[in-house]
Amino acid sequence: MSETSVKREQADAETVADYIKKTLESEPFLRGENGLRRASYGDFAILLRSPKKRAVFYTDALNRRGIPVSYESGEFFETPEILTAVSLLRVINNPTEDIPLMAVMTSAVFGFTPDEIAVIKSNYRQNGLYARVTAAAANGDAHCLSMLNRLSELRMAAVTMSVSRLLNEIYKSTHLAEIMSAMKNGEKRRSNLSRLLTLAAKYESVSDKGLAGFIEEFDRMSDGDYKPSGTPVTDCDAVRIMSIHGSKGLQFPICIIADCGGRFNMSDIRDKLIVSGDYGIGMKYVEPDENIRKTTIAREAMSYLEQKKMISEEIRLFYVAMTRAEERLVISVSSKKIPDDIVSAAAALGNDALNTGRIPAGAVVSSAGYSKWILMAALMQRDGDRLGEYAGVGPVGYNGDGKFRLVISKPTDDSFADNDNANAADVKQCETYVDKSILDDIKSRLDYIYPYSNDCKLPSKIAVTELIRGDREAFAFNLRPQFMSKAGLTPAERGTAAHKFMQFADYGAAEKDADAEIKRLAEWEFISEEEAAAIDPESIRKFFQSRVYDRIKSAVSVRREYKFMIEYPYLGGNTIVQGIADCVFEEPDGIVILDFKTDNVKDVSQLADSYSEQLRVYEYAVSKIFGKPVKESILYSLHLGEEISI
Repeated sequence: MSETSVKREQADAETVADYIKKTLESEPFLRGENGLRRASYGDFAILLRSPKKRAVFYTDALNRRGIPVSYESGEFFETPEILTAVSLLRVINNPTEDIPLMAVMTSAVFGFTPDEIAVIKSNYRQNGLYARVTAAAANGDAHCLSMLNRLSELRMAAVTMSVSRLLNEIYKSTHLAEIMSAMKNGEKRRSNLSRLLTLAAKYESVSDKGLAGFIEEFDRMSDGDYKPSGTPVTDCDAVRIMSIHGSKGLQFPICIIADCGGRFNMSDIRDKLIVSGDYGIGMKYVEPDENIRKTTIAREAMSYLEQKKMISEEIRLFYVAMTRAEERLVISVSSKKIPDDIVSAAAALGNDALNTGRIPAGAVVSSAGYSKWILMAALMQRDGDRLGEYAGVGPVGYNGDGKFRLVISKPTDDSFADNDNANAADVKQCETYVDKSILDDIKSRLDYIYPYSNDCKLPSKIAVTELIRGDREAFAFNLRPQFMSKAGLTPAERGTAAHKFMQFADYGAAEKDADAEIKRLAEWEFISEEEAAAIDPESIRKFFQSRVYDRIKSAVSVRREYKFMIEYPYLGGNTIVQGIADCVFEEPDGIVILDFKTDNVKDVSQLADSYSEQLRVYEYAVSKIFGKPVKESILYSLHLGEEISI
């Protein structure tokens, strides 16, 4: 166990690497053909629940100690050597594909630098990278010419060769295998290239579609969960890192179950919506009065049942991990608060463990990770006394005489100290030769303040309502499902219905018979039946008897629901404002903006207080777009049947 203040995964990796190094240097203890023997690299296996993002900590820690590592990640298709080889195949098949060609050019095979690529792209404007490289070669670029000649030879060979023979020819002519062998983990890289050959040979035995077909098959396999066969993992003289799932059926002399301080991924059972094939759907709901999200009994029950299922699978996996060891099992738990974890485990055991000598089922199900299981099991053993003493926890009851050795370490005290001291020494050495002008230049660069930082905070586009009210999230969910409309429209929805009528109505017909026009719009599905029922015909009639309607009838031009988008000064910069003016009509001496309001107010002047700033934005936009002044802005209250000029 390790208690640490650094990143947990890193601390765990350092602890495991230190253990492996010390074990390699220890006296013989493993069974051999002629008695006991010392441990070798290949005797160790590190098992991780989820190695994809964590294995890098262990490989780095082991590599720093000079210990070879074999990481069977299943990411065969993403290794540099395989990507390079397959990119060559793609270019041979179709040289006009830019991405594979770029990969080939920048690989160790042809070694184009970023500067060379930039020169080719800037000096030649042909369509596509291959055409630009060809033009560069024609203009005397020796590097481009050499690469094109090599690719041309391989393309000629591809006409008559099988894919596996072509790969062999690529390895031989480009020295790809030798290049990869010279890199870090070279043996592993060369092994991967051999596996690609095996893959090509297997493909040829079942298909005759040639190079293009192999590339398609490669893409299909890389999208799936393919793990290439090849040199058996147990034959590799290196510390193996693999997933617990991938270790099934394998045995190792020394098995290390690492990163047991991590937590289970319970995101699925904590979601607002839980979907289960066995139990159905459980969800949270929003309490409208309090505007908070609450859970339901169905969701809580489903969450518990799904948690039990998940814990059952984790127990099965942990059992698989613990049964992989032939001679020695090591379990590593790293945490920033080991004593607290021990106290929590003891509390979870409670009186049930003392009375029955068994770990309570509830304590198992409620555990957030392997560490609590391990601590509870250790506390139940006689050799777990030291664990309890470390955290000040008394005996919780024994159910066995399991023998294990407990080690509690603090990686920050030693594993990172050497690195820190070395770095400090390097800094001190560098200070002797430092150039003050360089330091001043670095300081000025670090202290630089971007002069346009305020512009970075400006939204690229904003609605008028957001501009005025600052409520960018206020209307994220302002539409209700159709089935809810039968319960009656909200005030906002009734306002929307009135605006729809003013947008789509035939004003001439509505002036004569407002009820008939409302009915027509509903029949033609401009508005729904519920919206039609929510529109007050009397308020419509009042509008068509108003002075402002007489002005609309005699206007030079009328635009309803006029949408605009224009640059607007905002927060010391400029942004794009978009909005919709209900009605814009032009009179001989200027433009008039008319905005309909359905607010339940007692006096029309209240509307002026609320919407005058919004109309100022409308005026700015309309005057800019039309190139004419806005002589008047009017708010018309459909509720009161009155207007006010702003």
